[in-house]
Parts: sequence; structure tokens; C-alpha cells
Amino acid sequence: MPHPFKGTAIVTIATHGFVVMVADTLGYSDRYGTPIPRVDPFRKVFPWSNHVLVGSCGMLLEPRQRHTIGFTHEGRPIPIWFEYNFDEWISVIHQERGDPGTSSAEAAAYIFSKARETFQRAEPIAKAGCWRGDNPGNPIVIYVVAGFSKDFSEFGIYECRVNLNTEGNGFEYVAPVDHADKIWLTGQVERIQRARSKEEPEYSLLGRFRDGCLAQVKEVFSNTDSEVIEWVAFAVGCVRVQSHFTPKTVGSSVTIIVVEKSSGGVVEASL
Repeated sequence: MPHPFKGTAIVTIATHGFVVMVADTLGYSDRYGTPIPRVDPFRKVFPWSNHVLVGSCGMLLEPRQRHTIGFTHEGRPIPIWFEYNFDEWISVIHQERGDPGTSSAEAAAYIFSKARETFQRAEPIAKAGCWRGDNPGNPIVIYVVAGFSKDFSEFGIYECRVNLNTEGNGFEYVAPVDHADKIWLTGQVERIQRARSKEEPEYSLLGRFRDGCLAQVKEVFSNTDSEVIEWVAFAVGCVRVQSHFTPKTVGSSVTIIVVEKSSGGVVEASL
């Protein structure tokens, strides 16, 4: 099951015929435990290729910070700079990879290796007790990768993470895990889980939000199979259920990306 997490809700649906990934677009900064929403939308899901999608939640944006950790043998301070912007980071490593034939499993493995490389540079900050206010044992950043192999014969959903370790003095790198479930929830999704378990009032809200966006989804995805449209509306409804209860950390506006096996292409939209 997904770990408890503050901020961002991603709903991923994968079948033999299509993959859907929907995430809210709310970005915010956490100041002394109080979330401060950003004015501009923040993109959290991207196409990796015409058959693989990637999304992330957690530390989506960390402004450049300078930390002084320990001293060299000559008595000089050791400066460590760390900056992370998911939007820019995923674009750079995507260009580095440059392989449209990558399957979802291969993409997840590559993203994990680059995340490990990135965060290992910041690990001395955690070891010195100067890391942010994350709770020990909780995820710092989560990546979800879903899609098909190049020939569309295989599909899957993979998730990998970087956690603050249970001692709070270093990072734990959790390698990609293949999830067999058709629907996978990532991030702050406890209200979505209740809706899927038919608990109230979340279950009724899900029906209302799903029905409320169905006409928009049909218009935007007019050339898409009706089954896909139903699942997109369901996913949008799920994110809006979570947003209804946690509007400061999960937004109601969403980014939608769909890969269809029949067309072999990616369709994106915002609602």
C-alpha cells in the first residue's frame, strides 16, 4: 500500500489496452509546518516516450541551499550545495537517456539510478542532522513509472522512492517495485482509499466529481475509446476527492496523460 504522504495525489491506471496517469497541479512550500500554496501550477506527470509515463510527488522543488558540513583535514569548512526541481531534473535525465525504446521497467530503473546519484550528493546534510523537517522513515520523494514495452506487448506500474532513514541521519533508496494492481495510488491518497472502499462521505463525493467532469473529459478526449474516458473521469474524480479534504496540499486542477495501445500515442490534457 502507498505510504502516508503530505501533498500531491497521483492516480495511475494500467491495463493491456491503455495507461492513464492523473495528478494535481498544486505546488506549495512548507513554512514551519504550514503549507503555503504557489500561485502557478506545478506539473507532476510527464511522458517519457510514446509508451511510458512518469510522475513524482514529494520534494518537487527545493530552492538552492548552502550547508557547511564538517571540516577538512586542513580545518576548512566543507560547503555543500543542493538544489532540486523535478520539472527540470526529469527533463535533463530524459535528454541524457535519449532512448525511445525504453520500457516502463527500464525507465524506472534508470530514473532510480539518477535519483540515487542526485540525492547521495545531499546525504551528508542528513548525516549532520541538517536535513529538512521530514519525519524519519517517511519518503522524501516518490517516482511512479507506468506504460508499455516498445512493441506494446507488456505493461506495468513501477514505483521507487528515496526515504529519510528511520534514524533520521541518512537516506534509504528503495529500488523500483512492480505493482500488479490495475489502479495504483501514489502520494497523499488516504481519502481516495476510503472512496474506493465505499466509505462515506468520500464514496458519494467520488461519484459526484466523476460525473461532474465526464462531459469535459469526453470533449477533450473525443477520439479516445469510451472505456478510457470512463477511467479518466474516475481518476480525475479521485484526485478531487482528496483535494476536497486537503485543499492546501492537493489541488483540484489536474494534468492528465493517456497512452493507448490502439493508437500507439500519448494524449495530454489539463482540467
